[in-house]
Amino acid sequence: MQFNMLAEGLSAPPSSPPPFPSPDNRPSENGGFDQLAPADLASLQFSDRRWRLLLEIVSHSPDLLSVQEMDHFPDFFLPALSHFGYDGVFQPKQGSPCLSFGHHSDGVGVFWKRSLFSLAADHSSPESDGVKVPCAAVSLSPVPGSPCPVKKELLFATVHLKAKMSQENELLREKQVSAVLSRIFALPNASSSCVIFNGDFNADSKPAPMKGEETLAPLAVQAVAAFDQLGSSYPLENSAIDTTSDPTKNWFWSTWKRRGDKESKHAIDYMYYTKRDFVPATILLPPTNEDLGEGRLPSSRYPSDHISLVTEYAVI
Repeated sequence: MQFNMLAEGLSAPPSSPPPFPSPDNRPSENGGFDQLAPADLASLQFSDRRWRLLLEIVSHSPDLLSVQEMDHFPDFFLPALSHFGYDGVFQPKQGSPCLSFGHHSDGVGVFWKRSLFSLAADHSSPESDGVKVPCAAVSLSPVPGSPCPVKKELLFATVHLKAKMSQENELLREKQVSAVLSRIFALPNASSSCVIFNGDFNADSKPAPMKGEETLAPLAVQAVAAFDQLGSSYPLENSAIDTTSDPTKNWFWSTWKRRGDKESKHAIDYMYYTKRDFVPATILLPPTNEDLGEGRLPSSRYPSDHISLVTEYAVI
């Protein structure tokens, strides 16, 4: 399972005071969520939303879970998920914007069912090859005698790449994902391990229209394609890049937002696997328009502005 959880520090409504004084007296930016319907705005209260985030995870009961924009790892998600049989590691984002609003730093994390896997090594880092990018990465060993279908060491990693659509940021995202994958595949155990690599890339997999006649090339996703041992569990040829995409052909999306009179729909979250080790058997489809409601994401119906992606792999 891959899930951007929407950090409290980037979405808390003004009625929810931050736990720390804002360094520059900045109010919560609220990510434009003040334009949501009142019922949906009220649903952003983290005291309520955290339980719906947890429910989204445990209802799928993934063996492996990767997350982004988690900002309550030690005080909520680790103990809560531990109760459901998970262990995990967390890598905070350096210079997280949540800090300037008086909230905890958000970051990325990976979790695994302790009944199936044990931690062999933690490779998490705030940067790779000098490029700043939060990466949570672990080597996991199958628990002897367990029903774990994986019979060799597994490298499991996740990233959260630079946000905002621009040519400059896309070039940085390309550098970030290339640096992380180069570091992962350079680990001493990489050649004999299977790999699962998930993340929020903040990047489309197809050329995306920008203001004027500019088109943004999908450099970050193309950088992953350079590592030809990896395959995408979701069909990138069916990715949506805006709300005008034909939903019968471009049905794969992972974030769909409506803020005022602006609406955006994109596939920017990804799940990759080593093709020699796995075959995607089933994937979780995106919700329908009717499931989402008029306000899109987040809402009282769904606790994040990204949907979770879930893949069941068959082991080769």
